[in-house]
Amino acid sequence: LWYGRDHLGRRSLLRASAESSNGYGSTLALCSIGAPLVGKQLGVWEELRADGIGSVTIGADGSAFHEWHLRAQCRPRAPATGVYADADLLESRRRAAADELRAALSAAVHSRVCELPPTNDPHTQSDLPQARVGVLFSGGIDSMVLAALAHDHLQQGEPIDLINVAFGPHAAQAPDRLTGLNGLHELRMLHPLRPWRFVQVDVSLSELRQRRSHLKALLAPACTVMDFNIGAALWFGARARGRLVLTSGQVESSVCRYADSQHGSTPRRPRTPSAARGPSTPERLR
Repeated sequence: LWYGRDHLGRRSLLRASAESSNGYGSTLALCSIGAPLVGKQLGVWEELRADGIGSVTIGADGSAFHEWHLRAQCRPRAPATGVYADADLLESRRRAAADELRAALSAAVHSRVCELPPTNDPHTQSDLPQARVGVLFSGGIDSMVLAALAHDHLQQGEPIDLINVAFGPHAAQAPDRLTGLNGLHELRMLHPLRPWRFVQVDVSLSELRQRRSHLKALLAPACTVMDFNIGAALWFGARARGRLVLTSGQVESSVCRYADSQHGSTPRRPRTPSAARGPSTPERLR
């Protein structure tokens, strides 16, 4: 039996094991999430590294032999002398590589946004059209690229929600909120016919404390401060529960649901943030 993660480690794979009570080999459990190990005597989950592949060899007597095989390190060969001496050739190859990267990213976004069913949510409390696509949006280069590519593939006039998460009593001045608003302005300048809707998700300290144990259970076995910060932003952002900014002067409380979401909740207005600058990551707010 061979098992492992994809080479880039994008998808999680957890392993738990224990010696069998009958003395033959050991018991092995593999799972993509940290499911409870009730009654299995398997200890705790550990996340597999992405730099190898595991194997289990089972003998005729029921014994099991476990091994971990490191992937061969593939190092690119150094180019021969003079290959890149021509500036025009170097520029041509750079442009070709950039075009190839853009095509790959565009195809990935296309497969995720163009086959979505229409959103007809009977529970919405707003007369605004429901967006099928929402982008977790910090205003950084990665989320800007995703938003721009989603624009390329959606019909003109269809709204795109840009979901921006900030923590604490000073969410209005959190770095990700400020860069998100700058990114919103730039997207509206580049594509003025697209209804870009900025969803401000403000998470109070009390709500963060209330959800802490649940978030840690979802993140297990990952347990670092960075894991919690990123996981909390993703979890609160995926709910898309916040204030929907349509224009510079038009704001309303909303819960945004998307084509791949089957659950909803009652909208509630977040606490209005103050103007003072403050931290934006959960662990800095403890």
